[in-house]
Amino acid sequence: MITYGKRTELNTIDVIRLFESSGIVRPFSQLSKIKEMILNSDLIYTAWNEDQLIGLARCVTDFSYCCYLSDLALHRDYQSRKVGATLIEHVEKELGDEV
Repeated sequence: MITYGKRTELNTIDVIRLFESSGIVRPFSQLSKIKEMILNSDLIYTAWNEDQLIGLARCVTDFSYCCYLSDLALHRDYQSRKVGATLIEHVEKELGDEV
């Protein structure tokens, strides 16, 4: 069963594993850079299968006018299962129609 939620804290190693398994190009070997990417994001929604991070939508936004979806990463085993679409729906619901 996949669970979704808004996160303020994430384990950096979990995020690196997800990025590596997703095929997205990010600086995997730079732990501090990935940590800062997480800490300085305005909005993050995640998808989990039990204790495994399988999806992440990471956004930079002003919560008023614009939102930049900077990362949409899905573990390769969960791609084409609408996990990414569901993460985007959560982001859109959080931001509302004005953003």
